[in-house]
Amino acid sequence: MNLKRWCLILLSSAFVGVANAQVSAPFGTFDAGAYTTMGHFRVTEIGVDRGYKITGVAMIVRGSSSTQVYTQVCGLDPNLSYGSHVHDLPATLGGGGHYKIDPTEPATLEDNEIWPFLVSDGSGVGIGEASVAHVARPEAQSIVIHDPSDGTRIAICDLGTRPAQYKTTGTVVATATGIVRNFWLAGSAKIRRDARTNTTIVSINVSGLTPNSFFASHVHNLPSYLGGGGHYKKDVSVPGAVESNEIWCPLNTDGSGRATFDIVVEDHLARPEAQTIVIHDTDGARIGIVSFE
Repeated sequence: MNLKRWCLILLSSAFVGVANAQVSAPFGTFDAGAYTTMGHFRVTEIGVDRGYKITGVAMIVRGSSSTQVYTQVCGLDPNLSYGSHVHDLPATLGGGGHYKIDPTEPATLEDNEIWPFLVSDGSGVGIGEASVAHVARPEAQSIVIHDPSDGTRIAICDLGTRPAQYKTTGTVVATATGIVRNFWLAGSAKIRRDARTNTTIVSINVSGLTPNSFFASHVHNLPSYLGGGGHYKKDVSVPGAVESNEIWCPLNTDGSGRATFDIVVEDHLARPEAQTIVIHDTDGARIGIVSFE
């Protein structure tokens, strides 16, 4: 089997819900008091043997009457459908079996489980979403991805115990283009998701830019080792770069070339693919990037 491409998600959207338990609200809109946890995928031993280099992130949000699951994965074979399910044991125990809404039902039924199917694009990246009118019990602990050829478990993600306020941080670094243009950048940024208030807060501070100048910067949807991808979009069906549908972090530098910016995005909980901030030069070139860990 060929080695899988080392990549993370370019967002294309297909909302996959459990057949008889759809939730009408779009992903990113949650009840007050919703509880979210996140985790990262790792390749299973069999997945390693088969040459997979899968990476990715998953999020599960439990509201007052619903559960939403979102996954973003790279390193898949291109243009294939992958089975992916919430499981009832952690990764350390192999994931157990499928999580069941009604645990007394012995059969494997989509409308009794949570299946965030994955469909990879031509680069081997894919997303999966599922929404059910059911508050997942604590044993909904992991997500397993199966090889489409035989159902073997090739990757698993612990959904973890991250609290509703989930903060990630990163360091500002110059890109290769930025270094060529003599931008020796320093600084940091953070993104905080708060499911209790359904908000996302992004902050950035950076030095090493041209003094008394303006630099556009935006939250992007790929990690730094893939160049940041494109702009993160709240609603991925909206074409083009629309500020109200994205998270823009404009930077106005002071006389020393330093800038700070903070934004509170109301009524939107950023999905896991909000992974970087890219800083652009006046001609649009990417001169700096922050990758959230």
